[in-house]
Amino acid sequence: MGTEMPRLFFAAPFTQMLDEVTNLIAPDYREWLSDILRFLENLGFNVISSHRRERWGEGLLTPAAALDADIHAIEECDLLVAYLGDPPSPGVQLELGVALACRKRLILLTESGLNLPYLLNGIPDVGRGQIIRFRDTEDLLRLLKEALEGNPA
Repeated sequence: MGTEMPRLFFAAPFTQMLDEVTNLIAPDYREWLSDILRFLENLGFNVISSHRRERWGEGLLTPAAALDADIHAIEECDLLVAYLGDPPSPGVQLELGVALACRKRLILLTESGLNLPYLLNGIPDVGRGQIIRFRDTEDLLRLLKEALEGNPA
């Protein structure tokens, strides 16, 4: 019998990143997120993403349906990796709260030099969380791989 891949919920700004005309995620942001999702899958994770679930804006769920789907996915995941965004995404902060309440391992991604909302600075001291501050995508992927190697969930 094979072992099941660890389930990883990937949280990142979504509705605030929708184009006002097309109501879809901007192509450059979609490509950047897709690269990260593939990177995580190549590390051996079963990645759950609301961006994919809602087809990058094409199949946007109602707020209630999206929240319910996210809560269920977070409850079922082994860990949550969250890119906070700038400005910090309220939706990502809500997903972090759900993961904290469920005692999930957390990795919070943020650009170097950005100030985090006050309470998010407590993540490393509460539960199983860490904050990764990155300079660019290459730095992000390197630091994320280091954080996940040897301790996938």
